[in-house]
Amino acid sequence: MTKPLLKSGCLYETGKAPEKIEAYENAVKNKVKDKVVVEIGTGARAVLALMCANAGARKVYAIEGDPVAAQKAERLVAESGMADIIQIIPGYSHQVSLPEKADLCVSEIIGNIASSEGAVSILNDTRSMLKDRGHFIPESPLTRIVPVFMPHDRFEDEFTRKILDGYIQRVYQSIGFEFEFTRFAVFNFPESSWIADPGVFEAIDFNNNPLPESETHLMFSIRRDAQFTGFLLWVELAVDKDNVINTLTGVSWAPVYIEAGDVSLKKGDVIHLDCSRQWTKS
Repeated sequence: MTKPLLKSGCLYETGKAPEKIEAYENAVKNKVKDKVVVEIGTGARAVLALMCANAGARKVYAIEGDPVAAQKAERLVAESGMADIIQIIPGYSHQVSLPEKADLCVSEIIGNIASSEGAVSILNDTRSMLKDRGHFIPESPLTRIVPVFMPHDRFEDEFTRKILDGYIQRVYQSIGFEFEFTRFAVFNFPESSWIADPGVFEAIDFNNNPLPESETHLMFSIRRDAQFTGFLLWVELAVDKDNVINTLTGVSWAPVYIEAGDVSLKKGDVIHLDCSRQWTKS
């Protein structure tokens, strides 16, 4: 069995996840020709902006909040010979305006938990930049959640421990104090460690009404005698209806493990989970 790999953050940017690139390319290739596109968070490599330009977009307005990344993206676009099609706009979506309304918004600000990077609030701001029938890519992220058992020695090999210890010490130094890590990004988490059937933590459809801040009650019926140590969350991202990325099996985003104690449960026991969502821009 493949051993899980534990990290304490997102590991892959857009340009380094082949299945993500393929899904976005398939989604945009028939939608952007001769269209005006706005991209939110283009990054230093302007991956999606260049993808849209190469797919035939008439104009791409690529917004980037990090001024250093915006400068790098502008140089890269110029070197690529796309400066007449792609315009890099430094700033944040709620601070800037476009010279014209866009037909399509493209972004890759989905988090390990879909809304955790502020996608809902940020893309809600972007609606004013779109024409009346403007469209969003990706279309709809779904975050699933399941209670699990995580063996205490799962990540105690020397290689993983050295990586984690080094990273954790850098975090402590930057923050200025020590604290307990309770949320981790995990690849290759075995389904055999699930102790119930998964539920839906959040379902977002960017092309319809924005998801309001809300509270949700979830119930999980335990399917065997087991230890319960936490929850696993992962994203199923519909870039469009024909191109869906399941982060449980890919490397685009790592599923998230959240510790929740260590409790012995019996088959038929029920876990009740109350979830509340408040949207921010980060």
